[in-house]
Amino acid sequence: MSAHEDASLSEYLALRDKVDAFCAAATKASGDGLRCAPGCDGCCVPGLTLSPVEARVVEFALEALPEGRRGALRERLEDAEGCVLLDAEGRCSVYQARPLVCRTQGLALVYPHGVIPAQAIVHRDAQGRDVSHCPLNFEHQKPGPGATLDADRVDRLLALVNLRFAQDRGVDPGQRVAITTLLAAD
Repeated sequence: MSAHEDASLSEYLALRDKVDAFCAAATKASGDGLRCAPGCDGCCVPGLTLSPVEARVVEFALEALPEGRRGALRERLEDAEGCVLLDAEGRCSVYQARPLVCRTQGLALVYPHGVIPAQAIVHRDAQGRDVSHCPLNFEHQKPGPGATLDADRVDRLLALVNLRFAQDRGVDPGQRVAITTLLAAD
């Protein structure tokens, strides 16, 4: 990563750090409510697309992998049932660089009413917002406020950071980049 790219990615990396800090605190606040663990890959679905800023971060991570590991991932492009970045044990090959959507999976995510599909809603919070989370989590208790991420706010911040990143590069900020494209181009 060049110094220029380091500077232009700093906003994204700062947002990612804040999301990671919240996720760590939410995991602690949830106690045994969260069952997510290494190798739990039920939410790692095929077809994930990324904004330009997140695609660049994943691209750097793919470039840093040893060629043998990248080759093994490319072989999965044809028949992967889950995300093509998963290794044979169901672990993310670019875990440290995974996008925000992957970092927050499993947590309780809150959205304004009507934003997410009805089948994804687990319950409504005290403000009438829709809450969604992995069905394996929070089986015996509802997540508390300290364990619930305002996903709408994170999405808005990511959109702003992505807009600035895309404008710096002269690319369409609405462009979506398939993870499979990043891997195939590697």
